[in-house]
Amino acid sequence: MKTVTFEVCPPKQAMTDLARDWEADIPETSAKMIFASEVLLAQVMSEARWDILKTLRGVGGIRVDELAARLNRDVEGVEADVAALLNAGVLDGDQQQHVIFPYDQILLDLPTTGRSTV
Repeated sequence: MKTVTFEVCPPKQAMTDLARDWEADIPETSAKMIFASEVLLAQVMSEARWDILKTLRGVGGIRVDELAARLNRDVEGVEADVAALLNAGVLDGDQQQHVIFPYDQILLDLPTTGRSTV
């Protein structure tokens, strides 16, 4: 199972942690997407965008119109959300215009609440 952790961590602390783990040769147990603050995480990850990620878990690549149909949303709204997620580096795309989220499990690690599964 491929896991990604969405984490809130100040940039300086994230770099310190990365350097420490690199020097100690500590392997990553999952991919990480690090946000500098809870506010930034909330700006990027609206409820509709979390729904997109949950729908794409384990699917591979699909077209935006198919994604919109699965979400029962209009294509234009999904296109806007997908564009924001692509710009933030949360989603990937391919040559066939498929949207890709290559993870099966999403973890959320917040400094005030600890870790939970989304």
